Amino acid sequence: MLSEPVAAAGRPRGEVTLPEALPEVLPDALIAALRDPEATRRFDARTWDRTLRQARVAGVTGALALRIEALHPAPALPPAVRRALVSARTLGAKIERDTRCELAVLRPLLAGLGVPVVLLKGAAYVARGLPAARGRIFGDIDLLVPRDALEPVERVLLDAGWAYGPIAAYDAAYYRRWTHELPPLEHPLRGTLIDVHHAIVQERTPSPAARSQMIGEAVPLDAPFAVLQPADMVLHAAVHLFNDGEFDRALRDLLDVDSLVRTFRAEDAGFDRALAARASAMGLAGQVADALHFARYLLGLDPGSDGIAGFVEQHRTRGLVERCFVQGFRPDHETARSFGKTPAHRLLYLRGHYLRMPLLPLSLHLLRKALTGGLHAKGASGP
Repeated sequence: MLSEPVAAAGRPRGEVTLPEALPEVLPDALIAALRDPEATRRFDARTWDRTLRQARVAGVTGALALRIEALHPAPALPPAVRRALVSARTLGAKIERDTRCELAVLRPLLAGLGVPVVLLKGAAYVARGLPAARGRIFGDIDLLVPRDALEPVERVLLDAGWAYGPIAAYDAAYYRRWTHELPPLEHPLRGTLIDVHHAIVQERTPSPAARSQMIGEAVPLDAPFAVLQPADMVLHAAVHLFNDGEFDRALRDLLDVDSLVRTFRAEDAGFDRALAARASAMGLAGQVADALHFARYLLGLDPGSDGIAGFVEQHRTRGLVERCFVQGFRPDHETARSFGKTPAHRLLYLRGHYLRMPLLPLSLHLLRKALTGGLHAKGASGP
């Protein structure tokens, strides 16, 4: 376990404990600060420095700032730490404002198509006014539309000035054949990125018919926008986290799950039951169970009713893949790296591709990427 010399009465200096169910390979200070912000009262300058560096690369500085801000009485923070947290909070608020402005631009452009446009992830949290939006650091707007609406939506965005960045013909074809989205579109003036999806996940096995109902059952906002119903919103956050194979923002995405579940439980006493039933019907029980499992042990999410706790234990991942997930939650910073992190990220990257491609096309794809120098662990810059 990592430790730093932090003042703490009645306990070893610098000791920050993690749940016994998770191994010692996780970075203690950042996880402890997110799970129980009161722990930060024991942090000294060195521990704060390490925590903030990890939080920045994990994309969770805004969430950390809000947790510290909520403490009463306010902790005595070093001036540099206070400035960093205020800056993160300010950036999060700016992202919310910018997202609302961009949605105001998109609304009239897409309204004339007569198709539902479901907002996903950060844009959905902002539009719905969810606590998960506060402090969230993100740079793109994700849209979900029916598959037969991809072409008209793409045409409208291209006509309005969005454009595809430099992308090889092979990669462009890969996006359209083997992923659930178009290549990212960027506005040349505002720098806005838009990802247009036709499904919440791409899999090599046939999807349950129930998934086709997600768009039709979405909660309407100002036309043409809508957001997924609460259970589906958690499903999407979970599948995005555990299927994509990209874990550079895994901790931020787990915070999404944690916040969404807490919010929807407060709104609906039967939410756990609805979530388990929906996950099973959608063929996503494993991803939801993994999300709830890690949200509990990393972020202190209540295990919920006996029914949902049993659901988690029945469906969650174990063994080597679980150990890779643990490594995936480590921020990509030198103070949080371990011997197993890089191999784990590569295995998760390969697993993400395997979940959406048959073995022969996958082998040919990986061979091509290896020969062209495009095989990497994160996949954030391409397929």
